[in-house]
Amino acid sequence: MSEWLLLGMVVFSPWALAGWPAWSVWTLNVGGYLLWLLLAVKAIIRRRTGYQPLRWTAAQPAWTGRVLAALTVLVLLWCLVSALNARAMVDVAALRLRERTDYLPWLPHSFDAPSTWFTFWTALGLAGVFWATRDWLTQLTRRERYLSRQAGESAGTPNDPPGEEVLAQRGPHFLPRRLKRLLWVLCVNGALVALVGVAGTLRPSQNILGLFPHPTRQGGFFGPFWYRNNGAQYLNLLWPAALALWHAFYLRAATSGHFLRRLTNSPALALLPCVGFMTAAPFVTTSRGGTLISLLVMLACLAVLLPSAWRRGWRWALPLMLVPAGAGAGLLLAWAPLADRFLNEFRILSTGAKAGFEAFTVRCVVTVPPNLGRRPANLVVLSDSGRSYDQSSNLVMLRFQGEGRVAVRFLLDARDRVLELTGTNAALAQAGRTLELILAQAGAETRLYLDGAPVPLVSRAGKGGFAWPERFASRYAWVGRGDGADIIRGRIRAVTLLDRALSAEEIAGFARRPEEGGAASPGPVDNAPWGQLRPAPLLNLDWGTLSPARWKAAGLGGRTSIYEDARQMMAQYPAAFGSGPGTFANLYKVHLRDPQATDAWYVHNDHLETRLTFGWLGATLVYLLLAAAMAPVLAPGGFRAPRYFTLCLLIALGGTLLHARFDFVFQTHALLFLAVLLCSLLSILTLRGAAR
Repeated sequence: MSEWLLLGMVVFSPWALAGWPAWSVWTLNVGGYLLWLLLAVKAIIRRRTGYQPLRWTAAQPAWTGRVLAALTVLVLLWCLVSALNARAMVDVAALRLRERTDYLPWLPHSFDAPSTWFTFWTALGLAGVFWATRDWLTQLTRRERYLSRQAGESAGTPNDPPGEEVLAQRGPHFLPRRLKRLLWVLCVNGALVALVGVAGTLRPSQNILGLFPHPTRQGGFFGPFWYRNNGAQYLNLLWPAALALWHAFYLRAATSGHFLRRLTNSPALALLPCVGFMTAAPFVTTSRGGTLISLLVMLACLAVLLPSAWRRGWRWALPLMLVPAGAGAGLLLAWAPLADRFLNEFRILSTGAKAGFEAFTVRCVVTVPPNLGRRPANLVVLSDSGRSYDQSSNLVMLRFQGEGRVAVRFLLDARDRVLELTGTNAALAQAGRTLELILAQAGAETRLYLDGAPVPLVSRAGKGGFAWPERFASRYAWVGRGDGADIIRGRIRAVTLLDRALSAEEIAGFARRPEEGGAASPGPVDNAPWGQLRPAPLLNLDWGTLSPARWKAAGLGGRTSIYEDARQMMAQYPAAFGSGPGTFANLYKVHLRDPQATDAWYVHNDHLETRLTFGWLGATLVYLLLAAAMAPVLAPGGFRAPRYFTLCLLIALGGTLLHARFDFVFQTHALLFLAVLLCSLLSILTLRGAAR
């Protein structure tokens, strides 16, 4: 019964919208509670009857299980005490905390009791999954018990636990039947997720799985995952296990003496297309982090798997080429949108200037879009807001104002208090031509240059009038965002920002020369001379190449601003206890003073969020629990799966932990559920004496 319930939860987890809606998480929580109940019933029966099932881990040191159990209880108690001893709950509508005075400050306490209760019940369900999976996987099936008795009798040690005799009989690439069953379900389910996700990417829908609308987002889905990065993370966590399972089957067939017959007659051959789909899909998601992590995990897994096949000859390593082939197919399928996300995303750039500009220079190299018509298209906007540029006062906007026209707009705190300066030039109407626009501003003096030549400007003030501000917005440069973003995307080639107004002579010395005859083909962009200016530019970025400098300036897509906010919040709560498990989303809305902050559910850094919500003491318990789940691989007595198999699982978890440094991974229940399963599996394995 435990097996069927567990495998049903494995299938259900990603397809129930990956745990995004609360009903999905509660369904899996109930499954976890039932697993706890079944585990307790089995423990009572075993105690009363004296029956002890034969286990693969019979020789594993007792301390491994005891430490795991103790840390599981401590983490659950931490969540429970934080919820019971809550200091406050969040009133999101009023953006304030309703505090209590009867809490005990020397115990863990939550600042949002309902959120911490939800985290506790979820953690309790996941703990049931971990321990039920561990108990189920360690037991031998009826067939394996029969083989164990046979092997023991042949060796003259019929009462010994399964060990050297069984493994010697079954070969160095043997895996227990229950382990293979679990991995088979995971692999086939993962391949279906990949297949549906790829199909949905090729035929985009506004609804998840074509059925469920998301309350806040349109697009960016992958299969049942509302957030494409989570889809990539799920598959990157899963496909190394599928590849290791295939490799174990393949090498076992190779050493059997009946290679072709075993290879062609076994259903394990179906693992190859499963692996192919799952290795291609992370690239098709167009997730930048998923793509990079997939490449790292692929290189690490191949480094582990290739030697075990190469020993038999280079031809035996050929099936492993399916992994780079799958990655290549995914890259080929998603090359254009993926390249666009790497090259043209990250367009909200932090300038590092927080006091406002008294004077500045903005340079933008842009290719004129076709069919601009009368539509405006923002090139560069200077704003003090990184969330929405129009939430700032004293805005400066450089933009196309329709075909053949360029405009500089200055907006004060009221939208009708605006000054617009407009210039015209025939070059601005030549689609495909690359131009360099330079805006130099000093107080009330505005100068605009096109390929080094000054552009006459005509002014028009708004109905509310206009008065020059003492300082202009300076914190963020929004590049190609807002009006006309779809027109201008991919056409901005370089941006430079200085905190002083260049003179006409300086601009004449640095500006690009016009293309001869107004040629339509883009000319080369040389940013080097601008980078040699002193003081150095605040920004000097080339949009045509991969640019870590631009990613850094953009704060990894706005993530660093959330990190900064999270660190500020961390100082407001007890260092040891944190704000309480699961409390970030509501507390962040209070911090932002925005009840509609729908993009502020998570920190986009699971490690930082754990430190904020659990405190340093609670976070230490969480990391110790993770370490205790993986530590048995270094201890003797566990099941000696092939070394490459265990290492592939560790690589998958390592890649996911690395990705969690830059995104929310374990805040998504389907990913957390899968990670718990793999940790449960690792807790029964050992590298000691394992076959290579």
